[in-house]
Amino acid sequence: MNIHFRRGSTRLLILLGWLSWLNNCGSEGRRPKWLGRRRRRGDSKMTVAALSQETCDVTGPFDEFDYSSSSQQQPQQPQNKWYSQYVDLIPDSLESIFIRFKAIVLYEPPVGIVTLFLAARLLWTGRIFQVYTSKYKSVDGVLTQEEKKTKRRHRLQVPLDMDDQAYVKFGGVERIRRQLCWSALNDILQKGNASAQVEAAVDALSVSYKPRESRYQFVEEMITPLSTLEKVLIEDESKVNKKSVKLRDMWETPKTDMEVMLQLAAKTAEIRALDALLRVIRDQLLTTSSRLFRNLKHWKRRVYIDNNLSWIFHRLMKASIEGDRLRLSYANAAFQSEVSRLGSVTQVLIERPPDMDDKALLNALAKSSRANQEAAEEENLANGQTKQTMAKRWSAKSLARAIPKVSKYSLRFNAEGRGRLSLRVYDGATNIRSDVAQNELLRNMDCNPRQWIDRAHDWTENARRVLCDVLRESIETSVSENEQANNNLDVIDKWCTYDCGNCADLDKQWMAILNLVDNLDSLRRVGEGKELSITDSGIKVWTERLDVFGIPSSLALVGVAKVLHNYLLPYWPKLKSGSRKGLTIAWDIFKSRFWKPFYGIVEGLMSKDTGLLDAFDIENEEHSLDNMLKDLNLGDGSPESRKAALQAAARLYEEQLDNGVIRSAVRGRLVRLLLIQVQQLKAGLLHAMSSIDVLVAANRLNIQILAAIPAVLIVYFGTRLIVRSIFTVRAKDIRPIKEVHAEMSDYLDELEMTFLLATTVSIPTMVESENHDGTEVVATTVTSILQPIDLGSSVLRIYRYLILLDYCGPLFPHRATSSIRHSMQELVTSHRLGTDRQVALLRLIKQKHMDLLKYL
Repeated sequence: MNIHFRRGSTRLLILLGWLSWLNNCGSEGRRPKWLGRRRRRGDSKMTVAALSQETCDVTGPFDEFDYSSSSQQQPQQPQNKWYSQYVDLIPDSLESIFIRFKAIVLYEPPVGIVTLFLAARLLWTGRIFQVYTSKYKSVDGVLTQEEKKTKRRHRLQVPLDMDDQAYVKFGGVERIRRQLCWSALNDILQKGNASAQVEAAVDALSVSYKPRESRYQFVEEMITPLSTLEKVLIEDESKVNKKSVKLRDMWETPKTDMEVMLQLAAKTAEIRALDALLRVIRDQLLTTSSRLFRNLKHWKRRVYIDNNLSWIFHRLMKASIEGDRLRLSYANAAFQSEVSRLGSVTQVLIERPPDMDDKALLNALAKSSRANQEAAEEENLANGQTKQTMAKRWSAKSLARAIPKVSKYSLRFNAEGRGRLSLRVYDGATNIRSDVAQNELLRNMDCNPRQWIDRAHDWTENARRVLCDVLRESIETSVSENEQANNNLDVIDKWCTYDCGNCADLDKQWMAILNLVDNLDSLRRVGEGKELSITDSGIKVWTERLDVFGIPSSLALVGVAKVLHNYLLPYWPKLKSGSRKGLTIAWDIFKSRFWKPFYGIVEGLMSKDTGLLDAFDIENEEHSLDNMLKDLNLGDGSPESRKAALQAAARLYEEQLDNGVIRSAVRGRLVRLLLIQVQQLKAGLLHAMSSIDVLVAANRLNIQILAAIPAVLIVYFGTRLIVRSIFTVRAKDIRPIKEVHAEMSDYLDELEMTFLLATTVSIPTMVESENHDGTEVVATTVTSILQPIDLGSSVLRIYRYLILLDYCGPLFPHRATSSIRHSMQELVTSHRLGTDRQVALLRLIKQKHMDLLKYL
C-alpha cells in the first residue's frame, strides 16, 4: 500500500519535528552518546569552541575526529574578543543543533554523513511512505513517463536545418502568419463578442516552444487546443450544412473573410504541430539509423574476420561464415529501409509551404504604429486636451504607465559603427492592430490566402500519410512485441485520412500518434540483437519488492559505509600524512613555478627594482679617493688628475717597499698607500657592480618570462589534455582527435559522392508559345534530385558529422565551428535547389573543415 500525502507541507513538518527531536531528545539517561549532553538554560554562556569540546561522547577512531568526553582534561580556550561579543546573539537551540549536527556528520566517517544523506533522501522523496517503488522499467520494455522525460531531457538535439533554429529563436515555424492570425483574432476575443471558434483559434496559436524543452512537450501542449479548434469548426460546419461533416471535407473553399481567417489559423496551428511531430520522428529515425549503422559495421567486421580466418579452421568456421553473412544481409536490409524512411520524412519537411515574407510583418507593424498615433491624436482633440495639459495631470495609474519598461532600453557598444557606448530606447509599438493584421492576411498580393490554404492542406495530407506509413512500416518490421503499438494501428488509419468518426476523440488520436512516435526508437528492428539487461529481467523487480519503504537498501548502504570505515581505519594516518604531503608539494610547485614568475613580471613592470648599488654611492667613494691622493701630494683632488695620481702612488708604493717594509710602516706612508689601494679597489668594484646592475635590469624581464615558460607550457598542454578528456568522456571514444577529424572528412567525401551520383530528373516547363500546327511548346529542365534513400543517407551523415563536431567543439574556436554548423544546416535546406549547388556548398564546407587542422 502507498500512503499519499502533500509533499510540501508534510516535508516541512517532518523536518521541523526531526530538528526538535535533535534538540530535545529525551532525558539524560536515555540520550545517545553521539548526541552529547543536552544543554540547559541555566548553564552559563559558552562559545561554540567550548561546546564542541564539552560533552560529545564521540570516540572517533580518526585522529582528527577524536573528541574528549570531559572538558576538564583539556584547558578552556580563551575567548576571542571579536567573537565573544557576538556569541550572546546566537540562540541556544541553533547553537546546540549545530554542535549535534557536526557530531552526527563526523561520526565514524563516512557512516554519519551517509546515514544523514539517506535519511534526508527518504524523507524528501517520500519513499519512506511508499511500500514499493514504481520507478523501475516494466517487463515488456515500456518506459514510465518519468523515464521518458529523463530520456528526452538528456537527449542531444542537433539542429539539422534552419527551421530547427526557428524553434529556439522564434518559438516554432510559421512565425509571421501565426503572429498576424493571433493579432487579428485576439482583439476580437478581448472585446467579448468572440465565438467559440475564435477562442479556440487564439488558444491554439498561443502555444509556443519553450526554451530547454523537447518538441514532444510542444506537440503535447498543442494537442488539446488544436483538437478543440477542429471540433468546433466541424460542429459549426455541420450546423450550417445541416448534415454530418467529416474533418477532411471541412477545408472547402471558404465564403466569408472570417471563415478564411479561421481556416488560416487552423491550418497554421496544424502545420506547426505536424512540423514539430515530424521533427520528433526524424530524431527518432536518426537514433535508430545510427544504431543500425553501428550494427551493420559490426557484421561487416565479423564477415571480414571470418573470411580471413576460414583457411585456418575450415570445418569449424564454415557454419559461422554462413550465419554471419545472413545476419549481415538482415542488417543491411534493415538499415536501408530505415534510411529510406528517414529520407521520406526529411523530404516532407523540406517541401513544407514557406512562411510569409518578413516585409508583411514590417508593413503591419508600421501601419499599426501610424494608426495608433492617429487614434491618440483624434482622442485628444475630441476631449479638447493637448499634449501639454495631459502631461500635467498626474495620477497613480498615469504614473504607473509612465514608468518605462526595462525591455525598451538596451546598452549597446558600437551600435552605429563609431566604437562608442550608447543607451538606446525602443519606443515603437510592438502590438499589431486587428484590422491591420486582417488586411495583411486577406489582401496580401504576394501570398493569396485561399491558394495557401489549398497548398497547406495538400502538405498536411501528405505529411500525415508519410508519417503514418513510417509508423506502420516500423511497427510491422520490428521483432519486439509491443501490444500498445499493435492496438493503435487502426488509430493510425483514422488519423492519417482525416477520418475522425464522431470527432470526439481527436485529442486521443493525436496522443496515440505522439506516443507511437515517442516509442519508435525502442522497437527492435530486424537484424538487431536483443540487449541482455538486468533491468529487463525479473531480478530487479524481485529485489525492489524486498525493499520495503526503502529501509533495507538504506541499511545496506550504511553497512557498506561501515565496512569502508573499518577497512580504512588502520591506513588513515598514512592517508592523512600522504595527502598533506601531496598538498604541500602541489603548493610548492604552484608557488615556485606559477606564482613567483608571474608576480615578478608584474612587480618588475609596475615598480622600480632594487639593484646592488642602492646602498652605496660611487661618487662619494671616488671623491674620498681623490682626497686621499691629494693628502699625499699626488694630485690636485680632481677627477682629471686621478689617473696620473694613481700611477704616482703605485711608484711611491714600490719605493717604500724598497726602503724597507718595517721602517715605511712605522713612518706611516706605507699604510696610507695601502689604504689608497683599498679605496681604489673599492671604487673599481662599485663600477663593476654598476655594470652588472645595468645588465641585470636590462634582462630581468627576459629572465622572468623565461622562468614563466614552464608554467605556460604546463597550463597549455594541461588545458588541451583536459579538453581532449572532455571529448573522450562525452563521445565515449578514446581515439586521437586527428583520427576523429579524418572520420569527419570521410563523411564529407561520402556526401559529395552521393550528390554527384544523384538521379537525373527532367522537369517539364510550360511555355506560352505554339508551333505552326497549334501545339504548345513544352520545355524540360534537367536537374539532379536526391531520392528518399539517398536523402536519408545524406541526412544521417550530416547528423553524425554534426555530432562529432559538437563533441570536438571545445578544441576549436567557436567562430569556426559555428560557421561550419551553419553551412551544414544550409546544405540540408538546399535540397530543392539541386545537387550542383549542394556540391559547391559542400566544397566550401570541406575547405573550412580542413582549416580546423591548424588548431590541433
